[in-house]
Amino acid sequence: MMAIICYAIGDIIASIVISWLTIFLVIYTLFLRNYLMTKAMKRIAVRDMKDMIGSNIQLEINEDHLHFTDQAGEYKYLYSGFILISESSSYYFIKLNNSQCIIIPKINNEMEQSMKSMIARYSLAHKLQLDIKV
Repeated sequence: MMAIICYAIGDIIASIVISWLTIFLVIYTLFLRNYLMTKAMKRIAVRDMKDMIGSNIQLEINEDHLHFTDQAGEYKYLYSGFILISESSSYYFIKLNNSQCIIIPKINNEMEQSMKSMIARYSLAHKLQLDIKV
């Protein structure tokens, strides 16, 4: 009788150990894969974007969109997609959604006047925050 009980207990313990190892391996694999993917994406971004630092970017203010051209390509952002334009003493921050923002430095008066006329003409949400230090 004792042999049967010892055999059953050993079987239960083995099942518990195998279950815990399986759960651990699944969770570890998911986190490891996420970590490795994040690390690879950062490495790719640094390698591919390294040459863009200090490169020229052209900005055009058109009738219905902002048009950017840089080494990576051309981008068009419709004014209707702007959530908020925040203005600091040195930059314009154009919020597109919860995770994207375009930062435009105030380079000269002509560009500032163009941005102000765009905000007024299209009644875009605008917030003046001149006390922000960037």
